[in-house]
Amino acid sequence: MSDRPELTTELKRKEFLECYFLKEELVCFCRENGLPTSGGKAELTERIAYYLDTGKIKAIKTVRTQKPKITAITRDSMNDPFLFDVDDEKRLSDNKFTSLTCNWTPSVPLYSDYERREALVEIDVLTAMALGLSLEQLITMYRIQFSVLQSYEEDTWYDQNGRIVFTVNRSLIGVGVSRKEWEVIKNMSEGTVTQTITYDTVPNGPVERIIEYVAPFNRCNREKDYEEVWVNFAKRFAGGDNY
Repeated sequence: MSDRPELTTELKRKEFLECYFLKEELVCFCRENGLPTSGGKAELTERIAYYLDTGKIKAIKTVRTQKPKITAITRDSMNDPFLFDVDDEKRLSDNKFTSLTCNWTPSVPLYSDYERREALVEIDVLTAMALGLSLEQLITMYRIQFSVLQSYEEDTWYDQNGRIVFTVNRSLIGVGVSRKEWEVIKNMSEGTVTQTITYDTVPNGPVERIIEYVAPFNRCNREKDYEEVWVNFAKRFAGGDNY
């Protein structure tokens, strides 16, 4: 027998968001309480959560959508908006982003963990813009649909060179130090920590290498990063808040 509460107007917002309801149940609740029934599950969930919290019906925003023009990707696709400066973040090298060309060079790949995460954040934002979503909708989808990713983000820590020093991400087993080691070093305000690891996937291996982590260590805030990247792209491509 399930302990899941019944979806009624007596349910608290926090408890509602912690439970799983079928889309049919969400639509039924909206219909019974005079809420709009349009939209996907994420929009229905956001609408009901607002109603349970305030007792008010949230107005549906009309989002101006623009279908992306699908064209062939050629050498001519490279243009000025791809070249930009990185402000206030030394773990994202200016040289990498201001000197991009249409030719591949060894400086093109994103080598650090921090750079690769930033690229994923930017891909999320660009995809949302191309689909005609708003920033608010992107963040709501992240909050509601990606609880595992949230737990990884909340406990993945980077050093000052952009290397992951500790993570609970199950797909990154062996990356960074162990939990026991992390508890010892996590509050360091300066200095370095070294770790000797063995690579057994390289030619003529296995090979031992020393990894250095530079303190202090901090984690990222994906929602804050979505906001900053969105504003940056909106200005760069002069497309406004909705795409």
